[in-house]
Amino acid sequence: SAKQFEQQALKLKKRINQCFYDEKSGYYYDLKISDYVVTGDNNCQGELLTFRGKGPEGWSPLWANIADNDKAQRVMSVMLDKKEFNSTIPLGTAALTNPAYHADIYWRGRVWLDQFYFGIVALNNYGKHQQARALLSKLYNNAEGLSSDQAIRENYNPETGAVQGATNFSWSAAHLLMLYQETINQ
Repeated sequence: SAKQFEQQALKLKKRINQCFYDEKSGYYYDLKISDYVVTGDNNCQGELLTFRGKGPEGWSPLWANIADNDKAQRVMSVMLDKKEFNSTIPLGTAALTNPAYHADIYWRGRVWLDQFYFGIVALNNYGKHQQARALLSKLYNNAEGLSSDQAIRENYNPETGAVQGATNFSWSAAHLLMLYQETINQ
């Protein structure tokens, strides 16, 4: 029933905010599930994977609009930090501080437009409309070929804006259309 679904959703929201957020870094991370409780009073089972560095999973709770407001504010600070995700083409698949970061390696920093989209929605969900528009401008102005008649690419170099990956990439095009419909065309 709808009531059961709502109760389960609230339970999941509470678990994500308790178990997937690292207070020290102010960011959400993946959790390696284990059989033992490691975080004490809140019954979180597993190891928070902070050692892997920051990636787009950190803004997923904001995209889903389930992050506690104080946690969301801290995550957005990381997203907007020029030393973390606010590069030439912002919101890459790894923060500039991520130990695995490399602008030319698949899923280690390149900017995928689906993950960029989730980040923009996350910022808008928590009232950072001006900042979201600024990141959109950086994408449109700095992504090679995006403002011309060149093919939309699979991903983009976060530091230079150079095209990377496959050409004529449909989910990149779809996310650009959604960004246009949801942000620019309002």
